[in-house]
Amino acid sequence: MTMASSFDDLLREIGELHAHLGQHLQWSVLNARPEPAEHVLAGRFEDWSVEIVSAVEEAEMAVRRGRAAASAGAMDLGITGKALLDLHQLVRRSSRLFNCELASFETMDALRRLANAEETTIWAPWADSVSEALISCREPFEQLEDTVADAWANWVEIACVSAGNGVPHASCRRKREGESRSTEEGFPNG
Repeated sequence: MTMASSFDDLLREIGELHAHLGQHLQWSVLNARPEPAEHVLAGRFEDWSVEIVSAVEEAEMAVRRGRAAASAGAMDLGITGKALLDLHQLVRRSSRLFNCELASFETMDALRRLANAEETTIWAPWADSVSEALISCREPFEQLEDTVADAWANWVEIACVSAGNGVPHASCRRKREGESRSTEEGFPNG
């Protein structure tokens, strides 16, 4: 696989995540909200959703930089590596925000309590909509994280070959040959 195709895969996965965040999460946070009611949890979700969408948009820009460097004649390992690093950091930041704030146990519990509280019945549809949106965003995040790892493996293989090491990195061979990873102690087979 070429680095250009890896970046194309990344663009596709980022597009999927961006669509889920915008069409599901942000829509629920902003449009399913009861008017003119205010709630502290709704304010937090609004801030978090804006932050996470901004990070995903920055990640998309990093992928576009990498894609351009991978497509321009001889691939520039420095620019593509920097683009992957920037992307990786942005995806990790977004993923942490998603898992530690938006979809954390505490936040999900607060949404559940808000939906079930008698004095806040007006918020129940909003809380349910946000909960469903969070669930729908989990898989695109996981897919993007896997695609980032695949792109790194491809980049390492290309870097090894470019450095004169005709044998691709062992992790790349395993992936290409379909070997499974050992779950024993978290170490790969080998």
